[in-house]
Amino acid sequence: MKKVLCLGRSFTGQYMQREFPVEVRFLGRQEPALEDGWVPDFIVDTVPAIREENSLLNPFYVEEIHRLDDLYSRTAKDSASLPGSLPYIHISSTSVYPASVEGLLSVDELSPTGETESCRKRLELEEAILRFRPEAAIVRAGGLYGPGRSLPIMIAQGKARFFERGDDVISRVHVHDLCRLVLTLGQQIQDGVSFPGYQRSNLINAVDPHPSSVSETRLFLLEMYSEMEMQQGLRRLGLLAPTSLPEPAPVPGQREVRSIYAANLIGDFRFPDYRSGFRDSISRRMLQ
Repeated sequence: MKKVLCLGRSFTGQYMQREFPVEVRFLGRQEPALEDGWVPDFIVDTVPAIREENSLLNPFYVEEIHRLDDLYSRTAKDSASLPGSLPYIHISSTSVYPASVEGLLSVDELSPTGETESCRKRLELEEAILRFRPEAAIVRAGGLYGPGRSLPIMIAQGKARFFERGDDVISRVHVHDLCRLVLTLGQQIQDGVSFPGYQRSNLINAVDPHPSSVSETRLFLLEMYSEMEMQQGLRRLGLLAPTSLPEPAPVPGQREVRSIYAANLIGDFRFPDYRSGFRDSISRRMLQ
């Protein structure tokens, strides 16, 4: 059984622990200490950017990672196929890519990143990780969703501000497919495979193959909310299905994020678009 160390108790790490046949441990301030001699096969860093007086504090747990590297390197010496240090995967975001100023902009792992302040802040975190771990793989996740993080339920709760962004295109990934990608990537790195991207030696965009516009998503949500089964399920959660949703404002340009590697890594997505993913996340919530 593969062993994975997650830095931070994230939505992704907790889903991986519940749903996949791997041993997942968490490293964090409130987590129990790792047992002496326990060594993961790879590390997944899900810690967001944390700043103090505008200074980035990441990466975290450096001393513990060096300790694990020492243990791992002893194993690696006995196996010519293993890298000399623990494979390290950092979960970043597709928000590093620029917005479109006109028309549809399609970006992938070979595309330049944006120059806005928000892009730069996310890139600053990636670069801090790479200074600590030059061989780290960067996984840029699209809009992450799944059981417990479901747009249809959040809208019914009045929490989502989804329509305020205008009629942009949203590139998403269901947490199940993100976990599949991360686990496969960890094995590929151990096998010495690389995934070159723009200014990165290992870069994967974790996005499903069917991005959708906000207006397209709105129409599907209205269709879902009109279904009797959906209305009954929401009532069991103490919610009412919305009967109308705001129309998104037009935008001058739209951006979609694609991946040249993801499908080759995991084959068919279990949730290839938001329609199947939304229905799964809602049905599982209703079964809880």
